[in-house]
Amino acid sequence: MANPSGSIVPSASTWDRLTAWYGDNKVVAWTIAGVTVVAVGGSIYYLSSGPAQKDTASSRPSSRAKKSKKKAKADLEKAETGLGKEEEDVRAGAKAEDDGGFKTAPPKPAVVEESDELPEITEESVTSLSESQRKEYAGKLKAAGNKAYGSKDYIKAIDLYGQAILCKADAVFYSNRAACWNAMSNWEKVIEDTTAAINIDPEYVKALNRRANAYEQESMFSEALLDYTASCIIDQFRNEASAQSVERLLKKLAESKAKTILEGKTKKLPSPTFVSNYLQSFRARDLPEGLDDAADLSEESGP
Repeated sequence: MANPSGSIVPSASTWDRLTAWYGDNKVVAWTIAGVTVVAVGGSIYYLSSGPAQKDTASSRPSSRAKKSKKKAKADLEKAETGLGKEEEDVRAGAKAEDDGGFKTAPPKPAVVEESDELPEITEESVTSLSESQRKEYAGKLKAAGNKAYGSKDYIKAIDLYGQAILCKADAVFYSNRAACWNAMSNWEKVIEDTTAAINIDPEYVKALNRRANAYEQESMFSEALLDYTASCIIDQFRNEASAQSVERLLKKLAESKAKTILEGKTKKLPSPTFVSNYLQSFRARDLPEGLDDAADLSEESGP
């Protein structure tokens, strides 16, 4: 007959060993327990959420199919509209064909030149314009003058700048008109217009340089030197050309002044004081031997 306690002894022995192992490895045991709980919880969550995800996934194709149908319908409507438009264009082209079989291009709108929009400004007509109209016309006339100057139509540019000046006395307008006179080598007019510009804006460097050049062409070196010097000071000597012009004019002015002084100087004898000092500068020398101071020499003696 079998021993009834034989099956209990191994169980008790296994339990003792597990208890002993747990006492020695508590950290490992708790780690295994935690991992087991997380794994079981994840499995339960996955099994419970699976049907919902399947339902969502199954609903997506239906919504995509609806969007595809809507897009196809819209493309079809666009294609029909495009075909209708092409038919209208063909009909319009057929109507536009002339007897020769060529299509007549639609007329282009007329382009109005800026100069055609500008009125003729005179001293009488400018008084009837408002301040805003004068300012507007002055800007347009200046732009037209710049265009004419670029085309080297200096006469037209001078006229346009003159009309702009009637609308508004501006230093730039006077200086631009002076540039036209400068291109035509009319130095008097250059001086006149640049002077008007400088009176409006005394620190207008460009006008000072143009007037200085005109003065130099007219051999008015002192005036040219003053303008170039003022230009250099205002521009803080950043313009190398103006600085070189100052040096060149200083040399020209010195030569001109020296020539004028020499030409106006009258010829005269040196002063008595100069003659006396000159004669006293010579050393006294003894008379030759045999020559007495009291000797009376004949006028016929000598070679």
